[in-house]
Amino acid sequence: MKKIKEDEESHQDYDRPEQAVQPQRSMGYGESSVASLAEGSLFDRDEHSHNSPNPLSLPRVFTPATGCTNFSDFLVQSFVARLRVGIVVIKHGRSRVWGSSKKSVLTGDGRILTWHPYQDNDSTSTTVPNHKNTSSPKSSPKKKKTIYQSIHKLDLATCQEVRHAWTTDPRAPGFVGTPILRQKCHVSQAHKSFALVFPHRTLDITAVTADQCRVLTQGFSALCYRLHTSSSHRKQVSPPEI
Repeated sequence: MKKIKEDEESHQDYDRPEQAVQPQRSMGYGESSVASLAEGSLFDRDEHSHNSPNPLSLPRVFTPATGCTNFSDFLVQSFVARLRVGIVVIKHGRSRVWGSSKKSVLTGDGRILTWHPYQDNDSTSTTVPNHKNTSSPKSSPKKKKTIYQSIHKLDLATCQEVRHAWTTDPRAPGFVGTPILRQKCHVSQAHKSFALVFPHRTLDITAVTADQCRVLTQGFSALCYRLHTSSSHRKQVSPPEI
């Protein structure tokens, strides 16, 4: 009798309906992309949600990354110093080709953000051979120089949002990130990916580490906020035209 009673209890537990899970909306890019992060199911949304207004938020002008509230002089100056040196990231291109996600170097002067392809000592430099007495031991060493095929520029004063890969896309309710991140960012890399949203394009980035992603999102949020507030202040105090 005892065994029968235990079996009945186990059947009751098995038949008990499980807790309902919110269905994820299909993004059309497959489960291996950040598209499968719809509704934030793979992240603790309570950890990243804030009911209080963000001091860096400028309505209809600029939205900082979730959780970024610091815009101190030290943070901005330190971040600009890093940009001047160069920061290596993975940049996801706007081409539909999957291989357009490449390692790039972000640089900037505090307002204009540029990037170019990353090139190490072997693949980055072009070798110019010395044709004079190449067999002589006294021949001069080969000269190396780095040639960048293209350098792109964006004005950070026009950046409208710094958006994490798991942050809801306001233009596509039920989706997260950006169309490019949903297409090209692997779900395992989403925790260290973000995008800079501009009026006519996005700059979609995957950091090398999660810590670097945190530094970049905080730095870009603070820097863009400062640029927006300083430009609006100049408009208010600018002398009248004569």
